[in-house]
Amino acid sequence: MNEHDRTKQQNVKQDTLQLDQHELIGILLERTRDAVAIINKHGKLLWGNPTWYGWFDKFDSHVTIVDTKDLKPAWIALIENGVEIQNYEFRIKNSNAVDLVFEINAFPISGNDNTIFCLIAHNISRFKNVEQQLAEERDLLQSLMNSIPDKIYFKDIQSRFTRINKAQAEILGVNDPNDAVGKNDFNYFTPKHARAAYHDEQQIISSREPVTDKIEKIRIADGRYRWVSTTKVPLVDTSGNVNGIVGITRDVTERVNSENERAKLEAQLLQSQKMEAIGKLAGGIAHDFNNLLTAILGNTDLLMAEVPRNSQMFDDLDEIKRASERAASLTSQLLAFSRQQPLERKIVDINELIENIERLLQRLIGENIKLTTHLQRDIEHILIDSGQISQVLMNLVVNSRDALPEAGGEIRVRTSSFTVTPAYQKRFPYAQKGDFICITVSDSGRGIARRIIHRIFDPFYTTKPAGRGSGLGLSVAYGIIKQHDGWINVRSTVGRGTVFKVYIPVHTIHDDDELNSTTIKPHLSGNGEVILFVEDDDRVRHCMARALIRHNYQVHTASSVRDAMNIYETAIPSIELVICDVVLPDKNGIQFAEDLEARQPDVKIILNSGYIDEKSQWRRIEEKGWNFIQKPYSLQDFLAMVRTTIEQPQAG
Repeated sequence: MNEHDRTKQQNVKQDTLQLDQHELIGILLERTRDAVAIINKHGKLLWGNPTWYGWFDKFDSHVTIVDTKDLKPAWIALIENGVEIQNYEFRIKNSNAVDLVFEINAFPISGNDNTIFCLIAHNISRFKNVEQQLAEERDLLQSLMNSIPDKIYFKDIQSRFTRINKAQAEILGVNDPNDAVGKNDFNYFTPKHARAAYHDEQQIISSREPVTDKIEKIRIADGRYRWVSTTKVPLVDTSGNVNGIVGITRDVTERVNSENERAKLEAQLLQSQKMEAIGKLAGGIAHDFNNLLTAILGNTDLLMAEVPRNSQMFDDLDEIKRASERAASLTSQLLAFSRQQPLERKIVDINELIENIERLLQRLIGENIKLTTHLQRDIEHILIDSGQISQVLMNLVVNSRDALPEAGGEIRVRTSSFTVTPAYQKRFPYAQKGDFICITVSDSGRGIARRIIHRIFDPFYTTKPAGRGSGLGLSVAYGIIKQHDGWINVRSTVGRGTVFKVYIPVHTIHDDDELNSTTIKPHLSGNGEVILFVEDDDRVRHCMARALIRHNYQVHTASSVRDAMNIYETAIPSIELVICDVVLPDKNGIQFAEDLEARQPDVKIILNSGYIDEKSQWRRIEEKGWNFIQKPYSLQDFLAMVRTTIEQPQAG
């Protein structure tokens, strides 16, 4: 082959490559989800891809979207001055009168008198809808906070206000709650009060321990002095980091000034009124707020699955998801603070739990008090809520601390095995037969008089001076242990100290018990299984149904028990799983689940709710052994729960 032939062959290859590139560009323009158009400087449409005509079919070839009122100024600036249109938001109604939002970019693609322009429209409607839902959720939280008469505020780790309600704004003397954002107590209170508040808040952040029921006298914006009861707790994000505090303050001036009410103040007001305020806040927001967050998190996860990870859209969606998770963490904190979350029982080594919180206990009691532990080796495991039992230990240790003199003393914590004998049951009839672990907390303090020892577990009963306690520490500990099928005994001698003995039943470990977090994560996709999804919130129902269908499940949906029962009776042979909200408009979800079990004993059920309290009958859920997932949940956690439940072996 001579040089001429080789040159000719290279030219043919180049022409073929060029043709392939043109074909490739044509395919991309035909298939892209963005609308692409070629327009001359007079605004006439010269060419548009299928997506363009699908979105902007209301415009003909002589009139394009550049002639609309919103976009025309930017278009004129482009053709006259060469100012490219970049990331311009444009809103329009489609042929079905649905609002659409686009991000417009336009630029010239030739430089002579016959200049033509390329215009690209990217549909960001779904992103804007999610953004609007998040704004509505923030407005809902602010509205609910403003409906509470108590002063509610959130602060960051530098003790700067990040959110307050109207009642707190009145105390600070600001008309708009947003005016306080970024400021601190030094902007509004006396230096003495501001320093004390800052010290308390930094202690809360570093120790992760709340300040509860603190009575203090403050000077408010109008110059008057008021007595207030303040509780502050740490805010912990989903990664376990403390990112601020939430505070609730109640005006107790009239009761403090009344001598007849002072005795009741410590026993009733400080704790019960605080719990009432938190309970109102948590109960008011939990159900609807968690439904909103579930829908936002679910829709965000669905969108993120469709968007490239290295795109700006993905980063924006990730920020929405993170903000929603922070809001979910806030709701969880408020619910936990008002004791309206169910127990989360796990198999625990009590010695390990005590060792993990030993440093925290030492910080609670101070350096002048010696804390010693004597832990029995190879002690049996117990089935407990670790957080609740840790609270019991803290309450007992703090009670012992308060019984010691200012010079200090010693507190001892011991664990041991214990078997209830018939002789023991005769002395303590409430003791149950069986094997238990015993946690002993003893001190060398002043002791408890025999005439009052029978009252120490009564709610609101305290022998401490005014301002030193609420009278709920021991009663809460007693209630938690009773919830764990145990009991507490106390022995005390005046002048020699007190001994508390906590008994919790031993848990026999079976092969299928989970002792750690090494379980294999289930596959999230289904195999065509049929699911009945019962949820009265439209947003949650539509979002989760889409997610299930996308992950290869067949889904029937219902918004009420009546509709669900009609569907179930029709499709009962094929339905493999029922997912049901606990709170429904016409009937309790638990009752519906019991009706299903009566008809089909081997039916598999998942219950979910954004608010579990006594009315929702959490104990019945535990006794039945139904799987439960707390709102708000991520799409991944929801799908994992579905897969796990379906793959569980049939009972019996």
